[in-house]
Amino acid sequence: MRELSPIEFEVVDFDSAREAWATPRSASTAPNAPLPVATTQTWEDRRHAASPEGVVPTADALLWFAKLPEPIRPKQLMQQFPRVLNRIAAHWPQRPECLSVLEDLLIDRRGTRSGFAPPIAEEIARLRDYRVLER
Repeated sequence: MRELSPIEFEVVDFDSAREAWATPRSASTAPNAPLPVATTQTWEDRRHAASPEGVVPTADALLWFAKLPEPIRPKQLMQQFPRVLNRIAAHWPQRPECLSVLEDLLIDRRGTRSGFAPPIAEEIARLRDYRVLER
């Protein structure tokens, strides 16, 4: 029976591991050369940081938003969480999927309340109620 040798590894934080995974090594990089260490940021900072192209509502999401009745339009959601708005708009045509997305945003799988601030959660709840009644 062949004896296995131990695997060498280096303990790193999650951000550094993600950076290493996303940063391809060039052919000239030595196999054991250290990878650049990611700057330390909080999740909140990274979530709100604008990417180079910026996170904005898609054209389809803006069209969907404009078609909603004025009192139902999630204005704060659009300004603060355009990715979420894009997701809701993309699922809006399929009622069951849309209601599932809205419910997931309001109540997570552990049964706790939404992590959104009350005004945002209220906008999502209004969208859900509207989608339930909409034909």
